[in-house]
Amino acid sequence: MLEEIIEESLEYIWTLREQNDELVQTFINGINLRCNFSQIAGELSPESALKELENEGYIEIENNKIKFQKKGEEIGKKIIRRHRLTERLLKDILQMTIDEIEEPACRLEHTITEGLEDSICTLLGHPSVCPHGLSI
Repeated sequence: MLEEIIEESLEYIWTLREQNDELVQTFINGINLRCNFSQIAGELSPESALKELENEGYIEIENNKIKFQKKGEEIGKKIIRRHRLTERLLKDILQMTIDEIEEPACRLEHTITEGLEDSICTLLGHPSVCPHGLSI
């Protein structure tokens, strides 16, 4: 469960970085809307999650902005890739609509192993973007 909280948090920070909005307050305001964060986090608040990520060396907070540390960036990159490949799989192979793919992609991304990730990528023809047009 803790691993899933870390992955969801780092994935969200990755998407904030893509939007040039790495503000602590944006994370706090938005994380509970992501993939049932509040359900998996239980009593852990967004503020506490950020503090834990910082204490464990995944991120640093400087001038009210979230910055990846090396290990946080590595995990963020892996989980965002798995999420976006899963979206492609659900849309392209299983013919789900773009509105239907987010929740199952969120759940599946945490169960995909590296070998399975590579197989999915090969099956899909090594796509470079997800169904939303974001880089894989």
